[in-house]
Amino acid sequence: MGMGSAAYPPWARQRGTEEISTAQPIGNDPPAIYERYLVPEQFLPLAQELLRRASPQPGERALDLACGTGVVARQVAPRLGVSGTMVGLDASSAMLEVARSLLAPPGPPIAWRQGSALALPFPGAAFDLVLCQEGLEFFPDRSAAAREMCRVLAPGGRVVLSVSHGREHQPIYAALNQAMERHLGSRAWPRRSRWATPRICGRC
Repeated sequence: MGMGSAAYPPWARQRGTEEISTAQPIGNDPPAIYERYLVPEQFLPLAQELLRRASPQPGERALDLACGTGVVARQVAPRLGVSGTMVGLDASSAMLEVARSLLAPPGPPIAWRQGSALALPFPGAAFDLVLCQEGLEFFPDRSAAAREMCRVLAPGGRVVLSVSHGREHQPIYAALNQAMERHLGSRAWPRRSRWATPRICGRC
């Protein structure tokens, strides 16, 4: 069951996720599989809700932390206008490679950077808006990551986070986990994984 092209903004229908999904073989490439299957069905709708809460404004400087293949950054950039700044940062070079391969949206060029959320490679007060979708719960030191987000935030800026509940609060994912363990073994789905409806919060 797919969301279809109507789920994408007009610029994305020209190329990007849907073209990659159908025109290019992805084999066993996890970032490409993530972009093809998980982004349209799960992470694009979450990104749209994240943006509704964050309300990016023209001219703002925005950071998409743990950007993955860039679904949040590509949704934010058009709202910033050409005077804005959009940066996507992720620890995975493979995810960033997919992000760079997708069609750039309108707005400022997106700067894709590799780095750690625990030691952001940016000066203080560099951003007006820091977003993190489904990343904070996987950082090895969440307190350090939160401190870094606030460090790079300009006075009056905002941090907007999407963080999942644990599987114990989501029966559908608990059942999926049980099925995967039954058919693929107990290590098929790490128990620390968290999939759920997001809770969005946070201002420094």
